[in-house]
Amino acid sequence: MTQTDADAKSGKEPQRRNNPWNFTKQVAEELRKVRWPTRRELITYTIVVLVFVVLVLSYVSLADFVFAELITWLYSGFSPEGEFRGLGLWTSIATGVMAVLIGAGAFMRSRGD
Repeated sequence: MTQTDADAKSGKEPQRRNNPWNFTKQVAEELRKVRWPTRRELITYTIVVLVFVVLVLSYVSLADFVFAELITWLYSGFSPEGEFRGLGLWTSIATGVMAVLIGAGAFMRSRGD
């Protein structure tokens, strides 16, 4: 096994594992330091979380509905009656390009570019 520069410079021995009894005592000590919310704060935070969840759920449901309708319309060959006339080559290409652009946009947003 090789030793890294950080290990060689530190000169410390690796810490030993804590036994379960000491771990439990340390957890209890840390929990005594916690500032617990009051009942009023807890109710307020709960309402804020529930409202946020409903908003996100509504947004995702609406986006899902819009994309489902768009894809259904796209794959129906742009027929106003909604009849399935088979997929043309251009429809498949357009769907693929749209999927790639949406995926690339999401990837770039996640990277912060």
